[in-house]
Amino acid sequence: MKRLLSFRALLPLIALSLLASPLPAQVRGHALYDALGNRGLVSTEGTTRVSWLPDGDYFQMDPGPGGMEFMRVSPRTGESEPLFDAATTGALIDSYNRATGGDADRLPFTRLQFALDNAAIYFEAGGGHFLFHLRERVLTELQRPVWDLSLETEGLMRGLGNSQLARGSYSADYTQFARVIDYDIYATDTRTGEERRVTFGGMEGVMNGRPDWLYPEELGQSEGYWWSPDGSKIAYLQWDEREVFQFPIVHDLEPEARLELQRYVKAGETNPIVKLFVVDVASGESVEVDTNSSDQVYLIRVEWTPDGSEVTFQRLNRRQNVLELMAANPTTGAVRTILTEREDAFVSLTGDLSFLEGERFLWTSERTGWRHLYLYDL
Repeated sequence: MKRLLSFRALLPLIALSLLASPLPAQVRGHALYDALGNRGLVSTEGTTRVSWLPDGDYFQMDPGPGGMEFMRVSPRTGESEPLFDAATTGALIDSYNRATGGDADRLPFTRLQFALDNAAIYFEAGGGHFLFHLRERVLTELQRPVWDLSLETEGLMRGLGNSQLARGSYSADYTQFARVIDYDIYATDTRTGEERRVTFGGMEGVMNGRPDWLYPEELGQSEGYWWSPDGSKIAYLQWDEREVFQFPIVHDLEPEARLELQRYVKAGETNPIVKLFVVDVASGESVEVDTNSSDQVYLIRVEWTPDGSEVTFQRLNRRQNVLELMAANPTTGAVRTILTEREDAFVSLTGDLSFLEGERFLWTSERTGWRHLYLYDL
């Protein structure tokens, strides 16, 4: 107890020493946030997420007396108003009640996503999944499977319930829905509910679209597959962890003890070998991307270009001091390098790649010692 109290008493001195520390900027920044932010000396205010609307305004969700309220905000003036007019709100509530037999008297959801180039909204309510077309004021219920995660996936990652593995992913037009069953990807037609297998060859230790333990926990990536913009293809990662050591875990708090073998990577030992593929949804034919994969390479942050002509991804060496942004031809698997980040010690990973019109993109880098925003051409 005395040691614990002494450490707490030293925290202010630790924070002050960090302020004057000659550590690299990225290390100094993280340490300061941990030391100062957790003691209430750093705070934030205002909305934490901005979702842009086609006309340049954005919308945000604010708690109101009757529940969550959706507000349109002008970034120029700061003025706000309800996101939907009275006629749209009324039509949405009425159509939802007709579809479900309910008697809701206000918007039936607390979260929404704009879809179909902002012509519709997607929401979940009462166990159902819906698209509401704003101009036509028509509600469509999407047909998608319901499933439970097995015991083998429960301990896979933090926040599993909100991950892609638990929730699946829609194509951009919401006519298709993909999920992982066991070790392969399946696609469902949301208009008919028909489901079929898309990838093949998955098995224990070789997982298509299903992350291992390492990627979500250490690299912050819980996604394993990505729809192309036109919904004709899916880019997916394959984790081969057959050479990763399996640690025995005994679940002995039950009347009958159960043994679980958890593949868990330790420093200096074998990592899973991860490869990137692109599968044609109609034919089921997969093309392997030329990533030069090994257990010394991580493949992360996969993303299609807006026109679907390339699949971008980031390749990180195991030491994590060289990061390459790369682009692949989804038909041939050929790869080109767009840019490379190098650090003496460590490259700080971000999810800040943002594509713009005219084959341009935004990228953040700490190559100067501080994080800056850069504009690149593809």
